Amino acid sequence: CSRAPGRRPASRGLAGEHCIAPVPLASALAGLLMTRGPAEARPLSGGGNDLSGIKQLVGALSAANPTAQEAAVVALRKLAVASAKDEEMIVQAGGIAELVKLLSTGNEVARAKSARMLWTLSSEERHRSAIGEVRGIVPLVTLLSEGNSKCRASAAGALRNMASDLALRATLAAVGGIPPLVSLLLSSTCEVTRVNSSGALWNITNSPDNHPAIVESGGIPALINSLSSINGEEQVNASGALWALVAESVERRTIIAEAGALRPMVALLTNFVHLEAQAHVLGALLSMTEGDFHLLRMITQTGGLRPLIDVLSSGSMEAQATALMILLNLAADAENKVDIAREGGIPPLVAKVSSETLNMKVDAAGTLASLALNSDNQIGITEVGGIPPLVAALSSESRKVQENASAALLHLADNQRNQLTIREEGGIEPLVAILTTGKGEAPENAAGALMSCALQKDNQKPIADAGGITSLIKLLVAGTWEARTNAAGALLNLTKDNPTNKILVAEYEGMRPLVVLIEEGGQLAQEKASGALRNLALDDEHNKALIADADGIPPLVGLLAAGSIAAQENAAGALQSLAGRFENISAIVKSGAIAPLIAALQSENLLTQEYAAGTLCILSTEVPNRVDIAKAGGITPLVQACVSGSMLVKAKGAGALRGLALDNAQNAISIVKEKGIPPLSKLLQSDSVEAQTHSAAALLNMSQGHAKTCEAIAQGGCVPLLVALLSKGEVEAQEHAAAVLWNLSAISKLQSTISSAKGIPALVKLLAGGSVLAKVNSAGALNNMSRGGKFRSAIMTAGGIPPLVALLSTESPEGQMNAVSAVLNISHTPQGRAAIRDADGIKAVVSLLTNGHGDTPGLAAGVLQSLANENAPNKSSILEAGGIKPLVNILLTSSPIPQENATGALRSLCTTPQGMKALVDAGGIKPMVTLLTEGIGGAPAKAAAVIWKLAESGKFRSQISKQGGIDSLVRLLGIGKGEAQENAFGALCNMALDSHNHVSIVQSGGLIPLLKLLATNKLDILQRASALVWSLSTTGNNRGPMVDQGCLQPLVALLSYEHADVQSNCAGTIMTLALKKENKAAIIQANSIGPLVEIIQPEEEYDDESDQGSLQPRVEGNMDAAQANAAGALMNLAFKFPKGQMAITAAGAIQPLSILLSSKYAETQCNAAAALLNLALGSPSNRASMAEAGVIPPLVTLVRDGSGDAQEHAAAALWNLAASGKNRALMTEAKAIKPLVNLLGAGNPTARAKAAGALQTLCHKNIDNKVAVAEAGAIPHLIALLQRGNAAAKETSAGALQSLATIPLNREAVADSGGIEPLIALLSKGSIVAQKNAAGALGNLADDAQNCSDIIQAGALEPLVALYTKEGSEVRDQACGALRVLAASDGCRNWRAVVDAGGGDALKITSQQGSPGK
Repeated sequence: CSRAPGRRPASRGLAGEHCIAPVPLASALAGLLMTRGPAEARPLSGGGNDLSGIKQLVGALSAANPTAQEAAVVALRKLAVASAKDEEMIVQAGGIAELVKLLSTGNEVARAKSARMLWTLSSEERHRSAIGEVRGIVPLVTLLSEGNSKCRASAAGALRNMASDLALRATLAAVGGIPPLVSLLLSSTCEVTRVNSSGALWNITNSPDNHPAIVESGGIPALINSLSSINGEEQVNASGALWALVAESVERRTIIAEAGALRPMVALLTNFVHLEAQAHVLGALLSMTEGDFHLLRMITQTGGLRPLIDVLSSGSMEAQATALMILLNLAADAENKVDIAREGGIPPLVAKVSSETLNMKVDAAGTLASLALNSDNQIGITEVGGIPPLVAALSSESRKVQENASAALLHLADNQRNQLTIREEGGIEPLVAILTTGKGEAPENAAGALMSCALQKDNQKPIADAGGITSLIKLLVAGTWEARTNAAGALLNLTKDNPTNKILVAEYEGMRPLVVLIEEGGQLAQEKASGALRNLALDDEHNKALIADADGIPPLVGLLAAGSIAAQENAAGALQSLAGRFENISAIVKSGAIAPLIAALQSENLLTQEYAAGTLCILSTEVPNRVDIAKAGGITPLVQACVSGSMLVKAKGAGALRGLALDNAQNAISIVKEKGIPPLSKLLQSDSVEAQTHSAAALLNMSQGHAKTCEAIAQGGCVPLLVALLSKGEVEAQEHAAAVLWNLSAISKLQSTISSAKGIPALVKLLAGGSVLAKVNSAGALNNMSRGGKFRSAIMTAGGIPPLVALLSTESPEGQMNAVSAVLNISHTPQGRAAIRDADGIKAVVSLLTNGHGDTPGLAAGVLQSLANENAPNKSSILEAGGIKPLVNILLTSSPIPQENATGALRSLCTTPQGMKALVDAGGIKPMVTLLTEGIGGAPAKAAAVIWKLAESGKFRSQISKQGGIDSLVRLLGIGKGEAQENAFGALCNMALDSHNHVSIVQSGGLIPLLKLLATNKLDILQRASALVWSLSTTGNNRGPMVDQGCLQPLVALLSYEHADVQSNCAGTIMTLALKKENKAAIIQANSIGPLVEIIQPEEEYDDESDQGSLQPRVEGNMDAAQANAAGALMNLAFKFPKGQMAITAAGAIQPLSILLSSKYAETQCNAAAALLNLALGSPSNRASMAEAGVIPPLVTLVRDGSGDAQEHAAAALWNLAASGKNRALMTEAKAIKPLVNLLGAGNPTARAKAAGALQTLCHKNIDNKVAVAEAGAIPHLIALLQRGNAAAKETSAGALQSLATIPLNREAVADSGGIEPLIALLSKGSIVAQKNAAGALGNLADDAQNCSDIIQAGALEPLVALYTKEGSEVRDQACGALRVLAASDGCRNWRAVVDAGGGDALKITSQQGSPGK
């Protein structure tokens, strides 16, 4: 019996702490005083550890100051741990209620310390009750989920203690404490928490009512996981809980085992350190081995035997006893019997038979009794000396010891050598003694053992000498039915060929008890008793008379008529012997023996026939008996001829039956009714070839298409004889026998009969070496046998694959059909596929694709489909055999099943590049495309799968498209269901990998079914469909048609879907659709702005204190991608589209866009910055709104820290925002100059240009900014951009230098940094804007005399004059201004140089301009 596991005592909550010395109350109060704030800093009374002082500490628990609360809890706990008296006073002072209150009201630290204090207090039963009374369980349970790690550990510890009380366990379960405990056990990394959680669950399992809740909360996996913990206490707790769970529920044992508990349990069996865990596991395993035979094997297969045997050898006494009980239960399984012996379990079991402990002796003997049912173990037990202790145990006073020991010897005696060993080890005498003195089942076991031992001639005399015969006869009279049966069996064996023992049986009056046993006993008893009487009557006239006098003849006759085969044999044999005494003949006839004797002539038992014929021979010597025998004949002439005629008559009678049954169902049924099958089956064994042939053919004709006659043939015992004929008969007989088995095998319930008769090896042998017709018929039978899967392995084991493969090449259409059908069935198993390949079957099957008759090519395609399924070697072999081309040819046929099989085969073969290429080279794409819309059954789905795979390769996608694949896939997507639709969708997804297919998909109407898919509620479909729609929208020519075909409404609706991936795809689609200017209005009219803005809204935060700062996701999935795409959609909608800008601004997008600038994802930053840039390019009000929304600081940050594109957009946004003087001030406050300057040297080319533009604008009419920009090191970078920047950068850098050069300090810096030459170079090579800005910059620089000289010397006059004199030049004014400044500088010393350079016209001044200076 399985015992309930023990319970872990309450924990004091001291895990992980040092011992705490006694703490004076004064010290505790002083510590508390130090924690109080000024308002609470009043004296505390109490100098000793008295109740009043403790009350003050308890009162401090409700103080307003959290620090005081924490200190009070600490002080109280120190007192409680140090002194039991103080602990009681804390409780008396109402401390428990305050501590419980603090669990809900205190801060994190106070809650943790309060939970720890309650953990300590709850170690006492009276305190647990007090905690329960103030409803402390609920807040403790709450802490399991909401508290910090210390809170959870302490709360779990307190609940662990609370769960040790029955009532509190119920409360704990009722308030939902089990799920969080299970969750903690699964997720916590804290060792203390896991120990306490597992301990609490262990205590909770003490109430079976809680078990369902533990299971429903996922407690089983959690507890199983804890079995592998490195913490011994956790292992103890988990194993104890699991023991409790399995002890109370048979069904739960299987659940726990199948959840993976056995392996860690077995591992704990080897743990001789934590013996308590080991004991728990043993208890659990004992429970699991009771009542569920499925688990017996699972435990063994998990490696449980070896540890159990080790425990049996070296564990504690209690552990040994439990291990022994487990092994006793495990030994009930036949395979376990073998495994226990193999793992070395027999020697310790034998040793335990001699144990001083009664229970161990009982269980050890019982286990050996069970193991001894295995023939190998019978030898193994004897070899390790198992018989002597078992013999000794027979003398035990314990009934159970006697029963088990005698049962073990009973089973051991099935082995011939053991029969002698039992005698040699002195077993005969105690076995005989138990016959009359034994208890319970011991006498019947002993009689059974003696029955087996008596089979040995050398044992018969010792048994008799020990008084065995008289004891057996006594047992015949007074024993149980089983004992009487075994006693009769023992007398049967003792009297065989032993005249002395027969005399003894007669002397001890054994005849009548044997007769009574025939009259009253069961089948086996009748067989044994009649056998004994048969032996006693043989050649013994005295015994013949005694049997008759004991009224033995009537029951023997009755047994002949209605007994079992063995009983009939014995009865017929006994009657033959009894009939040898003349006085008995009359009694035999009067007992009605003639009819059963005639019937016995047709018995399947040859000896019964012999004895019956012999008896009738004797009876027929009397005239009256001849008449009676004749009158008793009720068998039709033909069947009688088959039974009693000569061999020739039998053959002719069988031949006539053969003809009668041919194509005539009624005749076949009549033959069955007239019991014609037994004689026909007998003739199958005849030495006459003709008899064999005709009887087999008769059975064949009877079996043709008639299920009932087939069953009758099988029930008549013909199957073994037919199987024998397959190898022993002549050619025609073999052909007929194989054909009969072919017909019988068509009935599934008869297949086991054929298999049991070893029909499969015989059929395989005939298939390999028989005639053509025999091979065809054998293949037909094997095909039927292989259909259900049950006998496929047997066919392969018998070597059936090679001859089946060989038959594929036969000229016989029926042979091909049978062989390929069988191969197809066998190919459904991995072993079968390997065997077919090894037999070179792939080439033969491939050949059948083109050379097969009738439907065989389609079946061959099915074989290849199965062979190629997830089997790389087979795929390679099929390709090498040239299987692709003929499979493609089958696709062109109009037969649905071959098409589907061929398509399935090609589907598997196309998982490799070689397979795909071969399919395409064979022209397979076109028929595959055709099957998409014209195929029947599963062909379209499989064809779509092939195209899906092919479309992974770009070089095949174009061919699929050329063959009309996109149109067909779109159609299948629209009309297909299930796998067909899924595969078509997958293929279109791959086809869309080529952008040039996008237009074709849309033009083929693919958007409509895709939009229907967007209406589904299945997340995976929505994700993939929305992604494909997005992909299609990336092609510009699709953007208009997609909007026209109504894609906006479902896309906008899905912007609010509950998964971010779907939102992301839809936002991405809108983003790309908005690239087409004409779509923008429609997108806005579809009310897309609001959902897009909603997506970019920041995540909301939790309110609870335990998760401050953590984000609450609105939906599942990648929200960052969704926000990036939504921002991108807004970006495109705002680009040069005032209506879009207005709608976006009105929807409140600026604020969330500004927040996205701080995203950790570059794409999000970039799109948000670009969106803000586009809004800034709109109305001044947008720029003002953006500034008010605070976008400038994050834009500055983005310039400093963002990616290249993000920096570019941020700099451009700042450039546009800087158009406002107010904004320039804000940018200065945000310290934008330095990041912009840094960007000049580190950004991408466009970003540098934008940064220069922003700096130029910042310097507008702002001397301070000009100084700051220069001081930030901008000038060298700007000059570098003049030389190496792109066109835009040259324009903006020249403009920035123009602005900076308006102050003297910067003019000198520009010149010193080498800025003059690049500016001059720009006059000739730059854009118009660059030339204007360069001329302006040179004009400003020329205000410095030295610069003026340097500019002229550097050759500026010629390009300036050229720009000035060029007609229609937009740079004329700037060039003129620069020339004038150069001419006027340094007292007009350069006037002549300007004039000489051709710039005189630029120096002319009208009267309105005044007179020129000197």
